[in-house]
Amino acid sequence: MSNHIDAISRNRKIAPFPPCNSQVPVSMLRRARKEFGLLARRSLFPLCCAIGLLLAISLPATLSAQTAGQIAGHVADATGAAIPNAAITLTNVGTTAQRATVTTGSGDYTFTEVPPGTYTATLTVNGHSESQKIQVLADPRSHATPAEFQAEYAFASAQLSQMSQLDVVLNRLDAMRAQANALEQVVKGGANAAAFAAARAKLDVAMDSVLAGITSNPQAIESTIRYPDEIREHLQISLGGIEGGDQAPTPAQADQKTLLDPEFRAAMTQFDVFTNNGLRKFNAAMANLGLTGLATGLVIVP
Repeated sequence: MSNHIDAISRNRKIAPFPPCNSQVPVSMLRRARKEFGLLARRSLFPLCCAIGLLLAISLPATLSAQTAGQIAGHVADATGAAIPNAAITLTNVGTTAQRATVTTGSGDYTFTEVPPGTYTATLTVNGHSESQKIQVLADPRSHATPAEFQAEYAFASAQLSQMSQLDVVLNRLDAMRAQANALEQVVKGGANAAAFAAARAKLDVAMDSVLAGITSNPQAIESTIRYPDEIREHLQISLGGIEGGDQAPTPAQADQKTLLDPEFRAAMTQFDVFTNNGLRKFNAAMANLGLTGLATGLVIVP
């Protein structure tokens, strides 16, 4: 259960956005895909713009019918060097709702499940910002209303946020086990080995309890039959029923979310109790042995 999820930019001058018509001809789209290897995966019309001499955000495309679009691209300076950790903010002009991300180490970024509407995309590097308007259009084959698009997006994004927070917890548990394993090697064969083993045993029990409340940790498809699902699997199933749809969540899906929300909060509370109790006791025991305790990380607020 490792690597579930979770990357500064040097002083580079940002060239201003050139004029860009979001209704880009198909011929230009094909040429851009060939030259820059960009792939638009959804049915709506994402944004196009450029940083320096390189295309930064994907051009419009019309593909298979979906309820939301994907805005993805690459940020680079005039020399073609990727700019990592560049801040990208996407603001819905109508609702003022914002989404933010940063570019990866290779300068890439993605916004998924973007409902139809007018947006402002703002790129910020080293305190310098450039913005551009984008019109995301609905697939003409879709019969969903704007309100249904927004309801589907709100539902999916809420559960994706919960999944993300659970994955942060799982990553932290993995990191704590790795730190504990390193400490075990330090005391191995020494006078503190027995005391460390006793504290480690209690820590493992506490961490296993938190893990069991988050995921059944299936290792294969057969495991999903043998072991009951936990909140992470429940969220995956719920998301599978809404993503790619063409309507607002059904009453049954809304009822399911109502049931899953307290289950999610209970799992997060259990992790908080662990960090304030079990982990704190382990670190106190390590301090008594003259050892460095485990890093706790920032507080996760559900």
